[in-house]
Amino acid sequence: MIEPSATASVPAARNLDSSDQVLPSPVFTGAVPHLPSPKLDWSHGLPCAAMGGFLALFLSFIPFFFFGPAFLAAGAFAVFLYRRRTLTPLNRRSGARLGAASGGFAFLFVSVVIIATVFYAPDKIREAMANQLKAGHYDPEAVRTLTSFVNTNAGLASCVIFTLLIILLICVIGASIGGAWYSAWLQKRNRG
Repeated sequence: MIEPSATASVPAARNLDSSDQVLPSPVFTGAVPHLPSPKLDWSHGLPCAAMGGFLALFLSFIPFFFFGPAFLAAGAFAVFLYRRRTLTPLNRRSGARLGAASGGFAFLFVSVVIIATVFYAPDKIREAMANQLKAGHYDPEAVRTLTSFVNTNAGLASCVIFTLLIILLICVIGASIGGAWYSAWLQKRNRG
């Protein structure tokens, strides 16, 4: 057992003269690689996102491209244009943001076309909806009820608003996934 002593041991004073200290030498590297930037320069990003939105508008006229591939391509195209314009790689999060902006522009362009069609030719829209419902194997009573609902202005407006909300989700989520995917692919390609 160790017994406490009356005098405490004091460590020896160190000489704090700066000439005695040894500093580590700095290490210099030849080239600093460009790391994916979390910052997105929106002054360059918004025009790229708008071009991606235009691409989605044109690709949505291809059958079955409206439900996803058009918007995946729009997000990827926006990241491609941004990378080409700024020579700055984007990380996945920034690619997803740029893709979401591209999806927002795509929704804007598609919704203008849909609203103009509904405004100038509502009878053709009603007829097309009725024909689509009759072609399916639905309950005839439910088809008559929905057709009579769509024949009113409030019913048509409700259906158009619901359709536009679904299209908004498809546009933004699809383009965001496309932008994140393409920026991740660029990161992987640049590493290997």
